[in-house]
Amino acid sequence: MLFAFGRSEGRYFIANGKQNDWKGIPQSLSPHLREDYYVLQAIAFGEHDVWFYRDAPRTGHEGTCKLSPSVAVHYPRVHEICQSGESVNWVAFGPDGKYVVDTDKKLHHTDDGLVRKYKESGNQVPLRSASYGHDGAWVVVEDDGTVRSQGLSEKVKTALDKKPVRNAQLSGYSSSNFFIEYVDGDTDWNLPSTWHENIRKVEKMTVRLDEPGTKGEKTVKQKIIFAFGPKDYQYCISNGSRAHWYGMSDAMAERLRRPGKMEAFSRGENGACFWRQGDSTWLSDGTKMAYPEVWRIWNTGEKINWVAFGSQGYYIIDTKDSLYASRKETILRRYKESGKYVPLRCASFGYGGAWVVVENDGDIRSWGLSESVLAKLKVGSVRNVQLSQTDPDYCYVEYISQASDYSLPKSWHEHVKDIEGNLPKPKTS
Repeated sequence: MLFAFGRSEGRYFIANGKQNDWKGIPQSLSPHLREDYYVLQAIAFGEHDVWFYRDAPRTGHEGTCKLSPSVAVHYPRVHEICQSGESVNWVAFGPDGKYVVDTDKKLHHTDDGLVRKYKESGNQVPLRSASYGHDGAWVVVEDDGTVRSQGLSEKVKTALDKKPVRNAQLSGYSSSNFFIEYVDGDTDWNLPSTWHENIRKVEKMTVRLDEPGTKGEKTVKQKIIFAFGPKDYQYCISNGSRAHWYGMSDAMAERLRRPGKMEAFSRGENGACFWRQGDSTWLSDGTKMAYPEVWRIWNTGEKINWVAFGSQGYYIIDTKDSLYASRKETILRRYKESGKYVPLRCASFGYGGAWVVVENDGDIRSWGLSESVLAKLKVGSVRNVQLSQTDPDYCYVEYISQASDYSLPKSWHEHVKDIEGNLPKPKTS
């Protein structure tokens, strides 16, 4: 979930993947938001109609940051940072030219009290989020989930104490208005009553349920492991013993080269990655910040089978004994009698917040899938499906029948066929 208050009363922006709504945003920003192919990863508003946004990578587009022209006047240092070549993750604008800018290199900020340093190394403590509120209030969420703040109302403090926080946004014109997203994808907010209907519409996911043409086995393992990356050129395919990949970091490639049978591999935003071979599992360092709940569960020692990474910190984790998920009461189903979650064969998040899960009996639950992807899922009982993070129509599907089907860039086809071997293609309707 993405939310930002304007610095003036009555202004906001909210997005849930491709679903979005806004009120009172600067006129100079409106043309950008009305281009419906934009999915945003970050947005912020400052004084004097200042704005910043970063759009998500998509096919043929790396993802870029854009600023209002007024940033150079009212927040000149922010403008310099965005022009410096550093990759900007997010910005928090405050009153009187105050700011926090998170980049791939460091945190830039005007207030020493907001950002701490580690005692031993002297390095900055990374932040998940930062926000300036009303009358000098502020809040930051550090990389380990620690929340530090100044001048918050009791109502905001109570909401922050409920459970681990991923992102907290304060109103610049009201000490009681806030929007909080927790690491499990749930939200809590106190907003003007005239906003409620539209906020709830954006938050709501109308889940689609499809039953496969043929029921399959209840317990299945992937024959082919396929993973899309967060950039349009990144992917990996493996048949367990042999793999091909492109656009992986050195640490990821080292795991992919290891002898033995790889059983799970997935990529997420900001360098996040999961790998499993037998009882040995690995998470990249980038996972800690981008998906703190995945990092926490992995560090408990619970045996993780696979992980699905989504945008805005969303995740699904399958372990030996449990299922964990962002917005789990929406994405997952429970058995009526026992109340336990229905086990999954696989799960995947795609472009614009789309997602799909295949339950253990083959039933498919989804939200935001394109018609072309849905058509592939209806052909037969699905063993594994992976959605592209950068294109709504790209996917890889493997069926219980051992057939496969996919929509991928042509330059990948040769390598995919080589790893698949002689997998048949399904008879499409």
